[in-house]
Amino acid sequence: MFQIRGVTRTFPSRPEPVQALRGIDLDVVDGGLTAILGASGCGKTTLLRILAGFDRPDAGEVRLGERVVASPGVFVKPEKRSVGIVAQEGALFPHLSVAANIAYGLPGNAWSAAERRSRTERVEAMLRLVGLPGYGDRRPAQLSGGQQQRVALARALAPAPSVVLLDEPFSALDAALRVELREEVRDLLRSIETTAVLVTHDQNEALSLADHVALMRDGLVVQSGTPQQVYDHPADPEAAAFLGDSVQVPCSVLLDDDAGHDGMLVVDSPLGSLRVPAASVHDGTLVLRPEQLEIAETGVPATVFATRFFGHDGLVQLRLDDGTPLRLRVAGTDLPALDASVLVRTVTGR
Repeated sequence: MFQIRGVTRTFPSRPEPVQALRGIDLDVVDGGLTAILGASGCGKTTLLRILAGFDRPDAGEVRLGERVVASPGVFVKPEKRSVGIVAQEGALFPHLSVAANIAYGLPGNAWSAAERRSRTERVEAMLRLVGLPGYGDRRPAQLSGGQQQRVALARALAPAPSVVLLDEPFSALDAALRVELREEVRDLLRSIETTAVLVTHDQNEALSLADHVALMRDGLVVQSGTPQQVYDHPADPEAAAFLGDSVQVPCSVLLDDDAGHDGMLVVDSPLGSLRVPAASVHDGTLVLRPEQLEIAETGVPATVFATRFFGHDGLVQLRLDDGTPLRLRVAGTDLPALDASVLVRTVTGR
């Protein structure tokens, strides 16, 4: 749907200009949800504003379908792009009713009775779609935070846009409501097969909602792929740490077993001699996930120095005899005692 090539954006600042985007290349999957994930200041909001038409790139090209909407000498205004926007906190008009807020996004003026009837029917359909039938006469102040975001989504979807852009739409909600609403939004967008772009700094949100994840850092897309691809095969140790809990230990390669063809490496590490995917080794660092380690009857000696209980599972922090720190996950009922001596090993196939 969106094709982004070589997009740059620099903002004047003191003591020197800030390069927000430094040559972005990205494809947004048609009919799917693409998450643009990154820490604050990585450039993801600037990229979203360029996609929406709120800002112009300094260089590069943005295509929406077959049409160029931004490039040197070409700039299509936001209202001409067929793009819906859901802002961080809904951004509803407080003086308008829910129905009027949703109708505001519809094109044209309701001068004729037929046009007014059509707009009313569309608004009612949108309210049903987001689970708020009968709420049309209420004002935003009479709604909960989750209901306000549902209205904001209805307003964005009302004109049947080609793409919906979601700018951290769940960040202002409490944790339980955030999880509930984002799952509802995911299911709704999939049911109507709408292309969506979600900007977020929340790794769990991106991995659980998106069909495609683009990880940004310092104004660049450093990795993109399915959630499982970017989690299982991070581009570098920094990406691994940002995408979830990671265990990083030094290693040296003993045997290159056809690594150039998605092969394996045999490495020497504090965990012993291991045969691991080549993609998990980065410049002398072996990157694992906590679920790839387990406490067992055989393995490398370690000492438990901290545990964290999460109910369904727990995180165990260990230290090998040489001082190498490790983390692994166990069932919440299986947390070992502090200072316990255990044996730890890697788990193949995870």
